[in-house]
Amino acid sequence: MKKAAKARAGDNCEQCGLPFAGRRPEYDHILPDGLGGEPTLENCAVLCPSCYRIKTHTEDRLRMQKADNIAKKNDGLKRKFPWPKQRRAGCR
Repeated sequence: MKKAAKARAGDNCEQCGLPFAGRRPEYDHILPDGLGGEPTLENCAVLCPSCYRIKTHTEDRLRMQKADNIAKKNDGLKRKFPWPKQRRAGCR
């Protein structure tokens, strides 16, 4: 699948369009596994290291954390804060 994705992208990052210029391309799921992404060519993006780092450490991490929080809340695992909001606001 990596060869097919690389052939589709050519020598350019699919996010920013800049050439790889000797840098090793990164292969990333457009929709992460943890959010239901499938291991398919359509869900694979070929990115330069900079775009990969930005996507993985910002966008994907936030989306995964939000999905985890929603799942925990729906399962009743997330602890609710015992104090009213007014009291929490003044705490240090």
